[in-house]
Amino acid sequence: MCPDRMAGDYIGYVESLRHRYPNLRRFCDIEGASNVKNKEETSRVVVIEIRENGISQKGFDSADDLERYMQGPPSGSEPCKHRVYVLEGTAPAYLQVLGRRLRMDPFVFAEQLMRGGTRKEQAATLPSQHGLERCFSMQYVEARVFPDGRLNTLGACCLYRDRKIWATKINSKFDEVAKVHRIASFWSRKEANGAFNGLILVDPPVGQFIKIGKAAEKEIRPCQSSLYQGGYVDISPFPCALDLDRDWESQPGPTRESLFDDILFYWNHMDRFPNLHSSILESPAGFFDGASFFLKSIIAANWMQFLVYFDEIIDRLEYSLARADINALDGVENHLVDVTHWHRRCWKSCEQVEHAIHALQPQQRSSPTAGSAFTGIDDFVYIHRKLCALTERCQRLSLSLTHVISVIQSRQASEEAHSLKILTLLGMLFVPLTFLSGIFSMSGDFLPGERSFWIYIVVSIPAVIMVFLVVFSNQVAQFLKLREKPRKSLLNVRLTARPPMFAQGEAKDAEKG
Repeated sequence: MCPDRMAGDYIGYVESLRHRYPNLRRFCDIEGASNVKNKEETSRVVVIEIRENGISQKGFDSADDLERYMQGPPSGSEPCKHRVYVLEGTAPAYLQVLGRRLRMDPFVFAEQLMRGGTRKEQAATLPSQHGLERCFSMQYVEARVFPDGRLNTLGACCLYRDRKIWATKINSKFDEVAKVHRIASFWSRKEANGAFNGLILVDPPVGQFIKIGKAAEKEIRPCQSSLYQGGYVDISPFPCALDLDRDWESQPGPTRESLFDDILFYWNHMDRFPNLHSSILESPAGFFDGASFFLKSIIAANWMQFLVYFDEIIDRLEYSLARADINALDGVENHLVDVTHWHRRCWKSCEQVEHAIHALQPQQRSSPTAGSAFTGIDDFVYIHRKLCALTERCQRLSLSLTHVISVIQSRQASEEAHSLKILTLLGMLFVPLTFLSGIFSMSGDFLPGERSFWIYIVVSIPAVIMVFLVVFSNQVAQFLKLREKPRKSLLNVRLTARPPMFAQGEAKDAEKG
């Protein structure tokens, strides 16, 4: 990126690059000058100033306040060594200031603006293109409960950037728990004076309204929701020393409703994490890993919450298979559809976590960027391993359901063949009777109850027997062969039991001896 060009209109400069970089088109469509809807969009931004003796936070009410701060930060008693900006949402006014002042790579914003849960508009770049910058973009899932059947459609999304809300179906019924797609990004760079600047991008909360429908037909509906099982587990380490004799007050925790507020909460309680402050000040890798530590940990905790829900779903599907009616083909096929959906969802989650692991791996180009103690890779490696195990469970369950469907279909085919055989026998019985009555015009005195009806019976019985013999000729021949075999075997036994004539003569000569 050219610093001189970015000194003016940052978004305008990015728009001029859309022909060189097709993956910037979504950024230009949303944040460009032609989109009037986003001009009134608001965001929240806070800067975290990291000093030798601690940290401080400063919020901004408008993009102009942020512009004045970044143009000439106030000088305090102790100089600020590093800064981390936290931005909720992607209002164009704030992106304009941050992108221009920090000379940011627009691909970071393009990743954050990616919609849905697909990689259709992913801003794919090579690691060597980032230069001295280090950044990552992570996708994760937030499990939320929509009670009383308020979410009964598959086409739901958030108001912000149409983030997908995946409703869950179990046995063709919508479950109360849904998966909300989320994206969070982090960017950092070392400046010429040795200081570091960082930026954390997060999505706003789900809110009380969602979109329902397809494409242009979407309508906004009120829809209350809550976090699944109260949200993720607190990422703060449990205290090693417990003093049970003193009276403990209730310790505050994160709200878990807004990632922006949760990150600021943990920055305010940085004393719960020993050595984190010193690690941020030590080296470039320490700043990258430490400044993004809370973001990574919260994302990993949300993934763990998703694993709990996913494991519960697989248990329910396995239990449904064990209790399923072996004759109910429709029910088993619905189970297979559910398992296939979850297998795809889990495989996609494995891909997203694997992408996060790759982004967090320390750079090997120089020793100062080696990983620190706060990389967070181990958490994502564990999550990836658990997701792979759940994927295998889905695959085994899918194979079991396929075998059950094969058994049901075989049984149905056998029952249909048996029914067809019965219909054939009935036809073989009545067709000759109808044929004879039609050929010989056996009506009047030959009808049932008349004096000559016995003639019709005498003529029809041989015809019916003849038809059955012709149809079952192979079975009759096989039956006669089976009757013939015992007679032959009995004759062979009698012949082998009788001694030959020359043997009897030799016995008499031996007696006369």
